[in-house]
Amino acid sequence: MPLTRANHDLVSVAWLKKVTGLTTVSTTVPEDSGSWWSTGLLQPAVIKGETNRYYQLRSCIVVVHCWAARQDVTSQRPPWGQANELAENVAAACYNPSLFQADSLSLGVPGAPSVRVLQAALIEDPMRAPNDDAHMAHYTTTVQLWWVEKS
Repeated sequence: MPLTRANHDLVSVAWLKKVTGLTTVSTTVPEDSGSWWSTGLLQPAVIKGETNRYYQLRSCIVVVHCWAARQDVTSQRPPWGQANELAENVAAACYNPSLFQADSLSLGVPGAPSVRVLQAALIEDPMRAPNDDAHMAHYTTTVQLWWVEKS
């Protein structure tokens, strides 16, 4: 069945790809970090979504997990600076008015409608997150997105 409506997960992935320029944005973390160790990975997790009762304005709160990995898995020094830089770039995008112009945002799925992200707000500053894997660094930040489907 083809996709005909936008959803919070698709919008958060598309917005993060646009504002960071990264192609390594996914709702799941690939087991093999070899495909993204040089750029890092953003993993959005929608924790709350709302729809306006009178018109089609939707909003969601998204925790963005920012992952960085060392190519040398024997290293005991996770790349904290790279993970933090990813999180800070997401946070800075919330304050960049040029990212909220009238242009459409493609969801990257055949048949899916285009959307427009009207605003993004930083809800929680970037923070280091605990991680058991010694060669990986993990930061989180939380944003809220307001968006509409384009007709």
